[in-house]
Amino acid sequence: MKAVRGPALSSVVGPVRITIREKISVISDILRQNKTATFRSLIKTRQNRLEVVITFLAVLELIKRHWVQVSQDGLFGDIAIEVSENMLLDEEIDIEFDE
Repeated sequence: MKAVRGPALSSVVGPVRITIREKISVISDILRQNKTATFRSLIKTRQNRLEVVITFLAVLELIKRHWVQVSQDGLFGDIAIEVSENMLLDEEIDIEFDE
């Protein structure tokens, strides 16, 4: 008896797609609740390199817009992220930029 093969696994299960805009929203929600976070805590469950890069780009965008302040104690140290007053004043975060 011959085994019946279906489509390749890569065609059945696609990669999860997340945008910088979505990641900014997730990070913003975390910071509004906790006021602080670390970069490591934002990526602790992520194994996907692309998602780590997207998270980093989202943090950079938040820095650019002055919504967060960051600090790092040393080379390769964890990045501490703290919500700024600008983020707290903005009721609705306008995340309009080209990706």
